[in-house]
Amino acid sequence: MRTHSSLCPLASASHVRSSVPSDASSSHTLENLKTVKCVAQTSKRLPDCKHIAIMACSGDPATFTCKEVCGGLTTCCSRQCTSRCHECQKVTKENAPGGSHPLVRTHHQDHPCQRLLKCQHLCDLPCSSDHSCNPKCPQACRQRCIHRTCDKPCWEPCPPCMEPCEWFCPHHSCPVVCGSVSPRGTFWIPHWVLIEHS
Repeated sequence: MRTHSSLCPLASASHVRSSVPSDASSSHTLENLKTVKCVAQTSKRLPDCKHIAIMACSGDPATFTCKEVCGGLTTCCSRQCTSRCHECQKVTKENAPGGSHPLVRTHHQDHPCQRLLKCQHLCDLPCSSDHSCNPKCPQACRQRCIHRTCDKPCWEPCPPCMEPCEWFCPHHSCPVVCGSVSPRGTFWIPHWVLIEHS
């Protein structure tokens, strides 16, 4: 069976006839097959990165923008690069002109560090080989209770809530303020113990 790729470029009138608009199929356009662009979708290997892309049969893979995930290991953190392939191709060509062919993506698009900070937020500074994580996390403070929500940035110290703790059960209530470490584990008594000793 003859495949689509074996019929191109524009190898037969029947192939071209199925690839042009119906109103043009009987026009003088078909007298010069080189002027007809085949729009049938097919897969082609891209020369710069060796990814496979779906494009029009008449499309040039050398000029196609590869939108696959790069997937290369970054030099800053040794994690897989999640940028688009064409973005890292561009950065590599800018920083290492005259490179290999196919292009080895040795430079990658800038990306945030994403390491977990002590506050449990992710570091949002650009990653680099000599990177130090952000000591001043700009995310919203995670401290909140039923009385209030802190509106300061995460890195700024915030005072603990001084309202009475609202935890209670039929037997006890918490004696400390809301922002303190709860001591209720020291006086938690299972209900069945109270019944047994009543």
